[in-house]
Amino acid sequence: MAWVCIDQHDEIISEAGILDVGTVFVSFLPAISQTAAKAIRQTVRRWRLHCRHTVELTDLAQEINPVLKGWLKYYGRFYRSALYAVFDSLDQYLVRWVRRKYKRLKDKVSRARELMVKIRHQQPGLFAHWILAQKTVGNRSRMNREIHVRFCEGLRVRFPWATHLNKMARTIWALLAHERKYQREFASKPTIA
Repeated sequence: MAWVCIDQHDEIISEAGILDVGTVFVSFLPAISQTAAKAIRQTVRRWRLHCRHTVELTDLAQEINPVLKGWLKYYGRFYRSALYAVFDSLDQYLVRWVRRKYKRLKDKVSRARELMVKIRHQQPGLFAHWILAQKTVGNRSRMNREIHVRFCEGLRVRFPWATHLNKMARTIWALLAHERKYQREFASKPTIA
């Protein structure tokens, strides 16, 4: 993640130096950095999960879940979907674990994946990173399940077009909900002939 700050002279300064003078930086994606993602993948590789096929899956989950929850809380605060690729490597190691645990799946990669998907649907809370795929509620977006980032409020930057679009969308949504409500009311009342 490239942090960009605006100093008192309206110069945008980044890790690489001054980008431009007099321009206003309005957005960024606070996602996990490539170096942090690489460090997580290396840690997962050092765990050598695929070699621990004598251990049950629930014991494996209990052992690594505290670490996974910490990563999710720290790196997944704002932009959780950036963690999909990181935890995909963990899922690949779990598929390798299944292939070593069950000898009938040794040469059948697709069946091992299917078994992991089946376990994931039966026990969605077994591993902490499986929660990423579940629908979240609260202050998260229904579209991408990520927390909205409020930015540039102190700089008095206005986003007129996006704000108007957001207001129009809310107005249209309210009108549609209002219309559906009246349709239900009139549909439930008997008509007089």
